[in-house]
Amino acid sequence: MITVWIREGFGNQLFTYACGYALAKERGEQLTLDTTTLDCGSFRKLELLKTAVQYDKRISYGRKEDLFSRAIWNKLRRRKAIGYGTIICKEQNPWIYDPTCFVKNKNIYLYGFWQSYHYFEKWEDDLRKMIVPNYDMPKKIQEQIQKVQQKESVAVHIRRGDYVNIGCTLPLNYYEQVLKRIDEEMPNAKYYVFSDDPEFARDSIGKYVDDAIFWEDQSEESTLNDFFLMSACRHQVIANSTFSWWAAYLNKNSEKRIYAPVWGNWKEEFYPETWCKWNERENG
Repeated sequence: MITVWIREGFGNQLFTYACGYALAKERGEQLTLDTTTLDCGSFRKLELLKTAVQYDKRISYGRKEDLFSRAIWNKLRRRKAIGYGTIICKEQNPWIYDPTCFVKNKNIYLYGFWQSYHYFEKWEDDLRKMIVPNYDMPKKIQEQIQKVQQKESVAVHIRRGDYVNIGCTLPLNYYEQVLKRIDEEMPNAKYYVFSDDPEFARDSIGKYVDDAIFWEDQSEESTLNDFFLMSACRHQVIANSTFSWWAAYLNKNSEKRIYAPVWGNWKEEFYPETWCKWNERENG
C-alpha cells in the first residue's frame, strides 16, 4: 500500500498525488490518500477530489491543534490510521528528484511535496486523462475554454495573496520582459490574466499589454475554473506557483510556449526541457 499525504493548495495536491500514483503503479500496489489536514479546518480546499483522479482508499482521522497534541497525539493517530508496519518516507528536498528515499517496504507513507516531474513523467498520459473536471463546471467557463482554444491565447498568472507578506512576489520586470518578447514573436497574442489580486493585475500588467482580459471568478469553484481555463490557453506565462506550473504542464497544445521564472529554490529539474526559463536580470 502506498499512502500519500495530501495537503496545501491545488498545485501541491497534484504534485503529491502524482508522485503517489506513479509509485503505486510502478510497484503494483494500491494507493491511499490521507486527506486529514484538508478535512480538519484547513483554509485550503480539497480540490483534488473534484477531478477524476483514481485511488483505492481515503483515510482521514481527527486532529488536535494545541502544541502538545501536534507533537504527540496527531502522530499517534496517523500511525494508527496508516498501520504500524508502514514506513514513513520523508523527502530531503522537495525540488530535487531523489527516488532513493522510497524504501523497498511494501507499505510506505509519502511525507513531503515531491515537486519534481521526474517522479511521474512515465505516467504523464494517465495524469492528463485523470486531471480533468469532475464537477458541474458552469456553461460560461466551458464556452470560454472553447474560445481560448481558437485564439493565440496566452494565460498570464500573477500570484499575490500570502506571497505579499512573505516577500515572494515576482518582480514586475519579469512580466514586462516576457510580454515584450511574446509581442515580438506572436503579434496576434490575446492575453488572459489570472490573479488573486485583480486590481493589482490591472494596474501593473495593463500598462504592458493592450486589450487584455483580466479574468475574475467569484464562484465557489473559482480555483478549479481558473485552473482549467488557464490550462486551455495555447501558451502560459506562469508565476512562482505550483498552481500555474500544473496548468502549463497539462496544456495539450503541441506548439505551446511556456515562460517560467528562475526563482529561489526551484532547481533546474523543476522545469520541463521545452520550457523557457526566464531570469529578468539576465534577459533585461
